[in-house]
Amino acid sequence: MAIPIELKYLENGGMRFIATGALTGKEILDANKTIYETEEKTLASVYQICDYRGVETIDVPTDDIRTLAERDKRAARINPNIIIAVVVGDDLAFGMTRMWQGLTSGAPFVNCVFRSMDEAERWVAEQLEATR
Repeated sequence: MAIPIELKYLENGGMRFIATGALTGKEILDANKTIYETEEKTLASVYQICDYRGVETIDVPTDDIRTLAERDKRAARINPNIIIAVVVGDDLAFGMTRMWQGLTSGAPFVNCVFRSMDEAERWVAEQLEATR
């Protein structure tokens, strides 16, 4: 059985969140909890690229999106410099990500949703350059 979410921590403080297959809200929330497990991990987080292009089916209730948004806002209060890029492959994931963006509006971190990895990586590089 494939693991639906893989977290890859990079040496530069970045993190790749790679989702594949059938994805549930619980799996996203569990991964999110791991990312922000401690204040030290949250402070060390420079950027996240969340890749949902490999997701085949998605079952994420609205309440889980709200919980995810609250957790991300809480993490942003600890580390307001976190950069989050989300890459999606279909309209459902795009819509869910836009809902999350609306729920995190006003939080002190930057985020953007993309349809291609190249665009997301370029945007993250621009954000990193702007903060130097």
